[in-house]
Amino acid sequence: LISEAGYTLEGGARATEAMLAARRRPTAILAATVISGSGALKALHAAGVRVPQDMSVMSIHDLPIAEMLQPPLTALRLPLQEMGEVAANGLIDMLDGKARGVSRVLPPETLVVRSSTAPPRARA
Repeated sequence: LISEAGYTLEGGARATEAMLAARRRPTAILAATVISGSGALKALHAAGVRVPQDMSVMSIHDLPIAEMLQPPLTALRLPLQEMGEVAANGLIDMLDGKARGVSRVLPPETLVVRSSTAPPRARA
């Protein structure tokens, strides 16, 4: 189940509301950012859905604010400095005619497990 949210608090809330209205409600939400993940938490709290007991929530990327949310948000930390270096070097190579694109893909740095996720469970 995919619901487009954008990268805003409001977008995360709207996408979560759409998932809650689905015929088969998911057991977890993966948000594109900590901000959209915050919107997901807001919508779940408003709907009376307990996190992580009823639904797990995590985001891609991590920010210090993720620790301050209620519950603290599990996040996939990305190697941002290295990503920037690879992109900049790839752009320079493209401008110099040495490459047609950036071919190096970086793996995530760390999964930061916090209180917003629980072990998988059957759908309701």
